[in-house]
Amino acid sequence: MVDILVSPKRETVKRETRRPVPWTVIFALAFAFVVYDTGYWSKFFPSVVVPRGPLKEVVIIKCDIMSHEQTIVANSAVIDGVLDDLKIRKVCIFSESEITDAEPFIRDAVNIGKGQAPCVVWCKKDGRMDITPLPDSIDEMERQIREQL
Repeated sequence: MVDILVSPKRETVKRETRRPVPWTVIFALAFAFVVYDTGYWSKFFPSVVVPRGPLKEVVIIKCDIMSHEQTIVANSAVIDGVLDDLKIRKVCIFSESEITDAEPFIRDAVNIGKGQAPCVVWCKKDGRMDITPLPDSIDEMERQIREQL
């Protein structure tokens, strides 16, 4: 007869235990590396923009009587890229827009250019503002940007 109250001595067998691979940690590290390596993080934490030349901002004042070419220049990604490279802020605004809550330099630029729209108001670091008609070509706009520097 077997006595069930008495347990036989068990031999302790040491098993090899493998820790499961923490896939979430590996994926998180890989994702962090990709975000850092591609520079995508800079879109979430932009650096402070300091203009390199005397030009601080460019305000393009649009209106309803703009030509098709002027509309292309005002919305051009090429011009945006040139101004970004030069660390110059670009603002596009319609002359009929409500500007009471806008920044002071935008209010001043719109007040200066309201009767001359479509135009470009060049805001300098020292507070001066120059105004020119909005050109019909991207090349001409790039030339004007280089002249203002």
